[in-house]
Amino acid sequence: SIQNFIVIFRYGKKIKDFNYCPVISVLFKIHKYLCRIIDRTKLGALTIITADQYFSAKHRKQHPEEAAWHHNVYVIELDAAVLKDRKFRAANPGHDPSKPCLYVGATGMSPEMRFTNHKRGYKSNRYAKKFGLRLRPDLFACYNPMPYEAATELEIELAAGLREQGYAVWQA
Repeated sequence: SIQNFIVIFRYGKKIKDFNYCPVISVLFKIHKYLCRIIDRTKLGALTIITADQYFSAKHRKQHPEEAAWHHNVYVIELDAAVLKDRKFRAANPGHDPSKPCLYVGATGMSPEMRFTNHKRGYKSNRYAKKFGLRLRPDLFACYNPMPYEAATELEIELAAGLREQGYAVWQA
């Protein structure tokens, strides 16, 4: 199968599209190419995603009636190492150790693209960037999409509700 790869550096700069087949040779060529780029530029962290992931997360042009309903809330599961941070622990005194740590946010783009932006460091929260593991659609998918006002209100309510259930939550 043919797979398109897009390589994105930390600041979101797309450096090269790869259109090769088979996938094994693509990964080898990407690795070989990136080793040269990283050695030359010292750019640091990078992300490799498929072209389908990149373009499906981009905004499509919306009809004016739909435009009001394009905001989403999202929940990111955080690594348990975030509990070593004093500020995070202080915000979650009643945390149940058996439940994961979470980050709750609201966005005008798709939750997948927003998570990618967090991990790349673009307008990111420090906890989501450093400790973010994955999206938790089981905790937010039933609410989306919604207008901006509803998203900002639900973000606060969802964070408070999850905190009451024993999750350690950071809300933007």
